[in-house]
Amino acid sequence: GADWNDASRRETQIFLNLEQKLGADWAFKFAGTHINENWDSMALAQFQPIPVGTGISDDGGNSYDSNGKNVGFDANLNGKLNTLGISSEILIGVNYSRQNRNDFYKSYYYPIWDIFDHNFEFSKLNEDEIITALNARSRIFQYGVYGMLRSHLTRDITLIFGGRVSWYNYRNIASTANVPAGTQNGQTFRLNGLGM
Repeated sequence: GADWNDASRRETQIFLNLEQKLGADWAFKFAGTHINENWDSMALAQFQPIPVGTGISDDGGNSYDSNGKNVGFDANLNGKLNTLGISSEILIGVNYSRQNRNDFYKSYYYPIWDIFDHNFEFSKLNEDEIITALNARSRIFQYGVYGMLRSHLTRDITLIFGGRVSWYNYRNIASTANVPAGTQNGQTFRLNGLGM
């Protein structure tokens, strides 16, 4: 694109799925992903109204540089068993994900120019004309464990019992005075019960 108006996006994705049979009734499954994304843009923008009777514009511009890396996996063991004549299925698993971000924003001053000058050559936004520069870095961790037991008490009645516990940690790392730092932590618990 033009030097004064351009955008590009690059993304790399990697996925992995594995399954290992452990006898006739049990299996181990693993699924993982890795994503690396980058998005850059630069654009000239009209900030102020143009005075009537003139063609003189006092412009500015913005640029964005967003970068993110994501990695995660889910692993579980599932199988069947028969105890005291009751047929059951069991699922036990863990999961994990992490995201790191490093984003930049800049606003620029652009010199005065005449909008009626059709031969005007727009130049790239100049690093020496930066008005505002912000940088935000953040990191998010999420992980949890889960499980489920499904027991067939009779042909028509099934007992289902399962639960999940998850934790997360969010950290915002301040790189400029306009981006405050902070940390958040949390835990969630979910329990499921009886079904027929």
